[in-house]
Amino acid sequence: MSRKGEILRIKTLRKTEMDEKEPIPIRYRAILGDGAGNTKPDYHDPTIVYVRREGRGLVEECLCTLLSPRYNLPVIVGYTPAKPDRLQVLEVDWDTLAVPGPYSYVPHHHQSHELYNIEGGDDVVYSRKQQYTPLLLSPTDPVSMQCYVWEDRYPDFGIWKWYSGGITVDFALGGYVPGVGLARWVLVVLDCETNTVDYVLSDTFSDATPPALRLAVIPAAPNRTMTAGAVYLPNGLTEIDWPNLEDVRMLNSPFGGILPAAHALLGPEHSDTLPTIPPPQGSMIYGLDGAMWNALPIGTAYQLLTTNAAGTLPEWDSFDWDNLATAAAADMMHDHTSDVEGGVTKAEVLTWIGW
Repeated sequence: MSRKGEILRIKTLRKTEMDEKEPIPIRYRAILGDGAGNTKPDYHDPTIVYVRREGRGLVEECLCTLLSPRYNLPVIVGYTPAKPDRLQVLEVDWDTLAVPGPYSYVPHHHQSHELYNIEGGDDVVYSRKQQYTPLLLSPTDPVSMQCYVWEDRYPDFGIWKWYSGGITVDFALGGYVPGVGLARWVLVVLDCETNTVDYVLSDTFSDATPPALRLAVIPAAPNRTMTAGAVYLPNGLTEIDWPNLEDVRMLNSPFGGILPAAHALLGPEHSDTLPTIPPPQGSMIYGLDGAMWNALPIGTAYQLLTTNAAGTLPEWDSFDWDNLATAAAADMMHDHTSDVEGGVTKAEVLTWIGW
């Protein structure tokens, strides 16, 4: 074999897949969106977008993980060796983007908006409670002397309730706005029992010289209510806008706590009681050593309430009628019986105590 043939044979033996050229991905120009204003399908997969390929009157679903989808953004779509059967957005069509048109492009840039992000953090976006809408008290559109309370669900007596939102009363009517030179706060709450909006009025104060702590005069919320907001109403106010509103929401917990469902007083729901369910008729509650509560059942007929020998617990005991006739027993029954010779009779004692 010639030297040239030997070299060719060796090269053939050593040839691997790495020596083969990677196929060039197929690429197409396309526009994001379905042409009817929709960028993504209804099933909310964040990685899928609609595209309209250039030269094809067909809307296709396309994988998009490299850029923020914007309607009508010109892009390059195609296939890759890693996903040869999946149409996907490969990059922005920069040549088309350079031509003015109805599109915009914003690259992924969440790092710049994140606090303390070492890759950005130079354009942090802060949120306010006004951006959190459940039970938010907001002005109407257009502004008026009413407000809107946004919808939310909340717990009440162990169940979840839903408030669907609604308009408040007209604060220009009904005496909410005070007289000349005066102002007041109106606390807007959701009554959990009736699932309706209610109002708590503060005392009036001078609008020219309001209290140093203006918010301190906002009235307290009643128990079993959800606070929405407070409305500042000075005399002469004709429309309620954001400067007149104070956000005082407790964020999904009724004021005064979540009331429990009905339960036994001496039951397992309380950690400081010894369960007695049901307690016998006539029982009395008494304190037990260790800050516990217990029930003392009623005694038998004509027994008297006394204590144990140590004098620490109550108990029932029968009256000693045999020793009642002694001067000592008589003295215990009445301050003036100590001088009664022969003691007292049972009938007399029963008369004294009303038996």
